[in-house]
Amino acid sequence: MAEGLGSRGQLFRFGECCFESRSLELRVRGELIKLEPKPLELLQHLLQHPGEVLTKDELLQALWPGRIPSESVLTKCVAKLRQGLRDEEQTLVKTVHGIGYRLMASVQTESVEGPLTPASLRELQPGDVPPLRPHWRLLQRLGSGGYGDVWLVEHSKTHERRVFKFAREAQRLAALKREITLYRVLRDTLGERADLVHLLDWNLEEAPYFIESAYEPLGSLQDWAQARGGLAGVPLEQRLDLAGQLAEALAAAHRAAVLHKDLKPSNLLLRSRADGALQLMLADFGSGRMLDESCLTALSITRLGFTQAGAGEGTSGTPLYLAPEILAGQPPTVQTDLYAAGVLLYQLVVGDLRRPLAPGWEQDVADELLREDIALAADGHPQRRLGDAGQLAERLRQLPQRRERLQLAREQARLTRQLREDLERSQLRRRWLRGIAFASLAGVLASATGFWQARQAQQRAEQAAAEAQQVSDFLTGDLIAAADPLATGSREFSVRALLDEAARRLPDRFPDQPQAQIRIGLALSAAYRGLGDTGTARRLVDEAGRRAREALGADHELSLLAAVRRGDIALWTGDFEDAGMAYREALDARGLLGEQHPVILQARDGHAWVQFELGRYPQAAREYEALIADVRAATDRDEHFLTSLIWNLPEVYIELNRFDEAERLLRETLARFTASLGPDNPKTSEVQQSLGHLLMEVGRFDEAAPLLQQTYERTRDQLGPDHPNTLTALHFVGLLALHRGEPERALPLLRQALDGRRRVHGPEHPYVGYSENRVAEACLQLACADESLALARHAQSTAEGELGPAHPNSLMFSTTLAEAMARAGEGESAERLLREALRQAGQSLPADNSRHGHLQWSLARVLATLGRPREAAQAYAAAEAVFRAAPAGSQDWRLQRLAAERATLPPPI
Repeated sequence: MAEGLGSRGQLFRFGECCFESRSLELRVRGELIKLEPKPLELLQHLLQHPGEVLTKDELLQALWPGRIPSESVLTKCVAKLRQGLRDEEQTLVKTVHGIGYRLMASVQTESVEGPLTPASLRELQPGDVPPLRPHWRLLQRLGSGGYGDVWLVEHSKTHERRVFKFAREAQRLAALKREITLYRVLRDTLGERADLVHLLDWNLEEAPYFIESAYEPLGSLQDWAQARGGLAGVPLEQRLDLAGQLAEALAAAHRAAVLHKDLKPSNLLLRSRADGALQLMLADFGSGRMLDESCLTALSITRLGFTQAGAGEGTSGTPLYLAPEILAGQPPTVQTDLYAAGVLLYQLVVGDLRRPLAPGWEQDVADELLREDIALAADGHPQRRLGDAGQLAERLRQLPQRRERLQLAREQARLTRQLREDLERSQLRRRWLRGIAFASLAGVLASATGFWQARQAQQRAEQAAAEAQQVSDFLTGDLIAAADPLATGSREFSVRALLDEAARRLPDRFPDQPQAQIRIGLALSAAYRGLGDTGTARRLVDEAGRRAREALGADHELSLLAAVRRGDIALWTGDFEDAGMAYREALDARGLLGEQHPVILQARDGHAWVQFELGRYPQAAREYEALIADVRAATDRDEHFLTSLIWNLPEVYIELNRFDEAERLLRETLARFTASLGPDNPKTSEVQQSLGHLLMEVGRFDEAAPLLQQTYERTRDQLGPDHPNTLTALHFVGLLALHRGEPERALPLLRQALDGRRRVHGPEHPYVGYSENRVAEACLQLACADESLALARHAQSTAEGELGPAHPNSLMFSTTLAEAMARAGEGESAERLLREALRQAGQSLPADNSRHGHLQWSLARVLATLGRPREAAQAYAAAEAVFRAAPAGSQDWRLQRLAAERATLPPPI
C-alpha cells in the first residue's frame, strides 16, 4: 500500500458528529458536510484540546502560521464551522468573550487504519472508472506530483483518449480548484488560444476529484525530446520557435493577470498543427496565482482554490527554474515566471533540458544575441530583467533582423575605422574634412526642417541658384576652414561645434542675400531645437524673424515662416499662449499666400495642436481632420508632412475615446515613417512611443511594454540621457509600470524623468508637472505621504496658474492632490477640491471623457477615508458608469481595480 494511504489516523466522535483527521471529512447525523479547509482545520485543533479555552492568538498562529490575519478572519472561520456543525446555539463551540473559544462536547477518539473513505483515499489502478464518468477507463498513469496524479483515460465505446488529473488530498484539491479558476480567467479574458491547454470538464462533486483535458500524443516537451534522443539533434530554428511560442503564451497569461509559477519542460505540451509545424501549449496552472484577485470579481468567477490565505504562494515549483528572489522568500511576480522562461530558453539553445543555468553558461551559447536574450530574461536581479515575456517573444521573433542589423552595424563600424585610418595617412586631409563637414552640416540643414522644399516650390530658379552659391561659399569658405585641423590643431570636431561656428559667423555673412541668411538662421534654429537647446533656438528664430520683417516686410513668407517656427519653440517650452499668437500671426496672411502654401499648412498644424494642449479636444479634432483632407487633396502634397499630421490626430482621438481610429492611424504612421525614414529614425521612435501610449491607455500592457522600452533605449542611445525626448520616453516606461500596479518599479523611473525634466525645462514647465504628478501617485501607493503631498501641491498649483483650473491637466492633478491631502488628515479640504473639480469638468470636458471617472474615483477614496461608505459607494458607481461608457474593453483594467476597491468598503450603517 502506498505511503500515507494505510497510515494510522484518528476518528473523533462528539455529539452527533464524526470527524476523520486525515481526510478532514466531517459528518453530522451521518451526512457528509462540505466545508472549506480552514474551518475543518479549526475543528481538528479544537478536538485535540477538548474542554480547553484556546485563545484567539493561539488559534491564529495554529491556522495561519507566520502570518498576521485580523481577528475578523478567525470570527468568520468559527461562524462557518458552527454553520456546518448545526451549532447555532453554541452548544458545541462556545465563545469565551475577550479570550477565545472552547469545545464543550465530550469527545471520543479511536485509531483507524486503512482508508476510511475508499473512494477518496484508495490508490488508483488501471481499469478503474472515474466518478460520474461510467464510460471512461483508466489506462496508464502519466505522472504524479505535488499537485495531483495524472492518468491517460479512454472511452470504452469511441476509444477517444483524454487526460485526467486527480486530487485525493486537501492540498491537491485546492490546487485542482485553483487550476479551474485560473483556466476560467484565461478563457474569459483571452478567449480560446491554441497555446494554452483547455480544460474540457471537471468533477468536484465526488472523490476522487479530477479535471479533464485533451490527450496530446506528442506529450510534453520533455517527452518529445526524449523520444528523439534529446534536443541536440533538433534544428536550432525549431527550438527557438518553441521558445518564442512559450514567451508569447506566457505574455498572454500575464496579460490576464495570471502567473504560472511552475514553468518546466513537463508542463509544456506539444501538438502537431495542420501545416506540420509544432504548436507549444502552456499547461498545469495548479501552482499558479492571480496577480490581481479583483479580476475574479470583475469576471464573476468564484474564488475556487483561493479561499486559503496565501493560496498558491510559497516556493512551490521545480528548483532548477526557481528565480533567486523566490528562494529568498519574496513573493512571485511576472519577473519570476520570466526567469524560468529564460532558463528554458537557455536549455533549448544548448539542446539539453537537464542543464542548469550555472555560472559560465555564456560559454555554451555561441550567438551573442541569444546570450543577451538569456541574460536579460534570467538575470539574477529581477529589476534588470526584461519588462515582460512579450519583449522576450519579440526579440526571438526578430532574431534574423537583429542579426542583420548587427552585421550592418559592424560593417559600418569597420568602414568608419578604415576611413579614419585612411584620413590619418592621407596628405589630402584638408580636402576630405571639407567634404565631411559639408555633408554633416548640409544633412542637419536638410533633415531638421522642410524649408528647402517650400523654397524650391516658391522661389525662382535663378534666386535659388544664387542662394545655393552663397550657402556653398559660407560652408566651404568659413565653416570647413574653421574645422581644418591644420588651422585649429585639433583632429576632432562635432556637428554641435559646426552649428555653434555657423551661428557665430552668420550675422556677418550674406550682405546681398538676406533671404539666404534668414533661411540658414531658421534652419540652425530648428537644428538647435532638435538638440534640445531651446534657448539658442529661440534667439536664432527671433533674429531671423526681425531680419525678415526689416528686409522683406511683415507679410513676406519668410517673416511668416519665422512666426511659425517661433510657435513651434513656444509649444516645445509649454508657452501655449505665445504659440497660439505666433500661429495666428501666420494664419492672418492666408489670403496673401493661399490655403495650400506650406507656411499656412504648417501654421494650421501648430494651431490645431495648441487646441489640443489647451484641452479643446473636439476643436482640435475638427481642425486636424480638415487639414489632413486638404493636404491629401493637394496635387503636389508633401508626403512627409502628411504623415506628421496623421501622427498628431490619434493623440486627439485618444482623449475622445476613439481608440480604434487612433490605433489604425498610428499603425499607418509607423509604417509610413519606417518605410521613408527607417526603423531607427528618432521620428519613427516617437510614433512607436505614441502607439505604446495608446495601448497602455486601453490596458494592453504587454503589447505596450516592448514598444515603450525599445523607444526609450533607442532614444537614449541616439540623443543622450538628458534629451527631452529621452526623458519623455523614460516617463512613459515609468507610467506603464504605475498603470500595471508596480509602484516600486515605477517610482525610480519616474523620479529619474522628473529630475531630468527639471534640469532641462525648469521647474514650471508642463512636462515637469506631469512628472511631479506621477511621482506623487507612486508615492501614494508606497505610503511616502509627505513627498506625495508636496509634489502634488506644486504640480496642481503650477497647472492652475499656467493653464487655468478647468484645464484637463489641472483637473487630473486635483485627483492626486486630494488623495494625498486625505492621507494627511485633510479629508474635508480634499472633498471640496474634488467637488469643485467635478463642477469645472462638467463645464469644460466632453461628457464621456475619462477624467470624469477618475475624479469620481478619487472622490470615492476620499469619502471612504472620511468614513462615509454610502457616499463612497455612490461615487464608485458614478466612476464605473463613466468607464463603462467608453468603447468595449478599453477601460476594463480600470473597472477591475475600481471593483476591487469598492468591494473593500464596509457596509453602510
